[in-house]
Amino acid sequence: MRNYLKFKLFCVLQNPLFFIISLAFNLFCPVYFFLIKNFFGGNGSTDIYPFFFIVSAVSSIIIPVLCLNLRFSSFEDFIPLSSLKKTFVKCIVISIQFTLMLLPQTALPLCLNLFGDVDASIFFTGILFLELFAFTAAALCLFLEELTGNALAAFFISSVVLGAVNGINFLMIYANPLPAVSSLIKAVSLAWHFDSAGKGILDTRDFFYFVIISVFFVLAAVFFENKKKGMKLYDEQKTAAICIVIILVTGLLNSNHFYVRHDISRDHKTSVSAYSKNILRLAEDKIHITYYRSSLLNDLYPQSRDIHDYLYELSMQKYISYEVKSPEKNGNTELLNKYGIYGRQFQTRGNNTTEFTTVYSTVVIEYAGCWDVIPFILSSSSLEYDLDVRLLNLISSKKRIVNVLCGNGLSLKNDYSYVVPWLNSQGFICNEIQLNDELDSQFAYSDLLMVLGSSKISEEMCAQIDAFIENGGKLFALTNLYSADIENNWYITENAETAFTAMLEKRGFGIKRELCADISCARITLTSEQNEEGKDDAVSRAMNYPLWISVMPQKNAPAGITLFWPEPVEPLNGEIKPLLYSSDQSWLIEPDGNSRETLFLTNPFGINEIKFASKKQRQILSLYSEGKDRIVLIPDQYFVNSLMLGYTGGTTGDYRNLDFMVNVLLKLNGEPELAEIQQKASFSSGKTLYKVFDSESFISAKNRTLFCMFILNPLIICAFWIFMIIRRKNLWSLR
Repeated sequence: MRNYLKFKLFCVLQNPLFFIISLAFNLFCPVYFFLIKNFFGGNGSTDIYPFFFIVSAVSSIIIPVLCLNLRFSSFEDFIPLSSLKKTFVKCIVISIQFTLMLLPQTALPLCLNLFGDVDASIFFTGILFLELFAFTAAALCLFLEELTGNALAAFFISSVVLGAVNGINFLMIYANPLPAVSSLIKAVSLAWHFDSAGKGILDTRDFFYFVIISVFFVLAAVFFENKKKGMKLYDEQKTAAICIVIILVTGLLNSNHFYVRHDISRDHKTSVSAYSKNILRLAEDKIHITYYRSSLLNDLYPQSRDIHDYLYELSMQKYISYEVKSPEKNGNTELLNKYGIYGRQFQTRGNNTTEFTTVYSTVVIEYAGCWDVIPFILSSSSLEYDLDVRLLNLISSKKRIVNVLCGNGLSLKNDYSYVVPWLNSQGFICNEIQLNDELDSQFAYSDLLMVLGSSKISEEMCAQIDAFIENGGKLFALTNLYSADIENNWYITENAETAFTAMLEKRGFGIKRELCADISCARITLTSEQNEEGKDDAVSRAMNYPLWISVMPQKNAPAGITLFWPEPVEPLNGEIKPLLYSSDQSWLIEPDGNSRETLFLTNPFGINEIKFASKKQRQILSLYSEGKDRIVLIPDQYFVNSLMLGYTGGTTGDYRNLDFMVNVLLKLNGEPELAEIQQKASFSSGKTLYKVFDSESFISAKNRTLFCMFILNPLIICAFWIFMIIRRKNLWSLR
């Protein structure tokens, strides 16, 4: 069997067809990932899912071609091996060919690592999945070869079948099939079985799916081959074959009930953490969790399985019971609506029609006669955090309250309209502090205070805040020395009241009087009703605005954030530490002492016309205290302002600042473990290109990537081709 394997492998590697399709494969996949997906043009991400998608799609044609490359010959009938062993060897040979073709693409995560972090475990599970898919596809192709008796017909049929398996999941988006059809589509859909592997999860359900299907097609191919040869099965062989089929079918049907899944990804987003288990140990009564999931979502979204799997794993803990219910049955929809839980409208397409269906994906938690709810969830990425916050509230009855003071005269309801609902959704209760001389009486609810601006905070109010901190209060200060006219011309003026910043300075938080600008900045679009010639003609222009700094992803802000007209800060004693930094391509802008109203040039057109400062270096943009004072300072009073977030959010919204706000408040509240889970929920680790912080580093990484993927890899394939040609000639000369 080993010699037969070597012989078949040597034969296929002598065929120029293998090297031609290898070159095509290793050129097309990088072209799709880097060029068609516009990796270098602004859509760059170290998410390698698109790579796996295109490899599986191209494999629908590649693997049938590799089957044609097996060089079936008539003398194989005389090889003293059973049909089963020969068929198995052929599948192995096809898989080895596929592996050799895929091997140069292992350079892709190395290239992506030049731009950002790549989760090696996700790449491993994805490659393992592709190998299982290749072996299964090879077994299918060999079965069709034996069934049709025509290699060319088998090639076309297998290509169509594999293509359908790759894209059949899209059918449910544009159609509304019957439940039985939906179940069949999920069973054969490649996307469904790849979903876990794409998250770095080893799931026995997907593993046994490929194993069982592969064994079935191998046995079917052997059966038809023996039938064509006129060989009859003995009673013992028939019995064994029937038993194997029964075992395979039974295993496939029960794989959803008895399975093991292990999350080996770096972030472990879909597994129960030790922190969550510790919360459950606090329970003194039974916790009942119900997942109301519409059948339509169950059919369309593989992510709904992740939610179910996490809740099922959670139910393995003590005091937890769990069940899944359909909202559409037994009046569950009316029950949910009665408690103020409503579904979302989901759009489906049919034949020339568009329909909207109400769907539910709701998690209800009940404990000791009380209940809480996650109204709608489609991904397991934030599920653990959402559950932990609600379980803590139910089990410990601990309320997470934060005092919020608008110290710049703006309105929390209108100017910071996202703050309260966002904090409420993250498990906080907001207590708005009124701007008056009696602040201390309003601090009774909590020892956590967030100050939004300080231009209206008097010395008397500041003294009360100082006493609040001295008595153990925690402060999250979003303030600076200047204020901007954000609703009109963006003019920047100096604050009249400086007592608050002076108090921070006494505690070691120094704010410089310059503005910080950075090449890493927000890109804004400005619209004018007149063109450059003064005629009435709406003109839009997109440009970088260096005064709105796009803080690169870093340790304390892995998703990055945006700061609006920030001043640099500096620690004034050893207990104060830097929290955030600008890039090393930032510079400082001095105020204009001749103009009190326009201290700085803020016009976007003017900023882009002046030359950047020659002295560029990294600046500190945020500070925190490691001593007895628990204070965090961000020199930007508009950090969570609704208008400013609207500027940078575009059509999809940018909520990184709000997530960072929640993370800081959790840490100040003495919940670092929960803050870590929240950070994992709000940020997809390893996706941003934070390692290329300027144009020079980006171009360098781009050139090395293009060289590796489009020059070095093809040269390696050609060198291997030449090596095989030389080896073949040497073997012939020895004969």
